[in-house]
Amino acid sequence: MADGHRCGNPSDDSEQIPRTSVPSADDNSRPSTPNFPTAELTSAIGEQCFGIAGFTIVSSTVHEASARVALLEGNTVIISLSSHGYTAGMGPRQERREVPAEITLGRSYESIEDILTVLSSRYADARRDRLFAKLQALSP
Repeated sequence: MADGHRCGNPSDDSEQIPRTSVPSADDNSRPSTPNFPTAELTSAIGEQCFGIAGFTIVSSTVHEASARVALLEGNTVIISLSSHGYTAGMGPRQERREVPAEITLGRSYESIEDILTVLSSRYADARRDRLFAKLQALSP
């Protein structure tokens, strides 16, 4: 899992999987990045580390990138990003009953947050808790 990204508590003393560098949005050296789907998917999922166990980019073309995402429930799902948005499919050794019906219909989602909320109730809980913590930090 050389390209894997482990999420979780940053103070965890166990082995950390190196992160793949993502091109900056300010990088004007080229008008378009050939690996845009990969960079965007890596960045989008990486920002959700508070609510997933980890992820690995498993395929990439100039039109689409896919990642195997380990959910907090212990199962995995394949999330893909293309010009049509985010879609999900079954991960390895995953049973069909573990995948919400919306996913099996090939539904596209506009954001990574939306698709992860459908896939994982523990992600939804972690996202809500994170939002409440940020709001509490703002109150006097």
